[in-house]
Amino acid sequence: MLKLVDDEIGLNPSIIGTSEIKDWGTFKDSLRAPVHRWFTYPAGFSYKAVEASINLYGIDEGDVIYDPFMGSATTNVVAKTMGINSYGVEAHPFVYK
Repeated sequence: MLKLVDDEIGLNPSIIGTSEIKDWGTFKDSLRAPVHRWFTYPAGFSYKAVEASINLYGIDEGDVIYDPFMGSATTNVVAKTMGINSYGVEAHPFVYK
């Protein structure tokens, strides 16, 4: 059985492939990334979380991801760089523009 959750830290870093998962819920990593740092979105999260999730679930080039709460499009930008099709919806007018 594949254990995705560790009792102490949540996600199992040996499965995810990184030991820096504590910052995934923040925009910290994205502030240092060339494409993602263009706009500091307060509800944003790390692009590394998206990359790890795509790898974890075996999403491949040509597959499609749908993000119903697109925000600053972190998921969509990462998907595009990995050759994955993506669609997103954002209801907030300021964030959408």
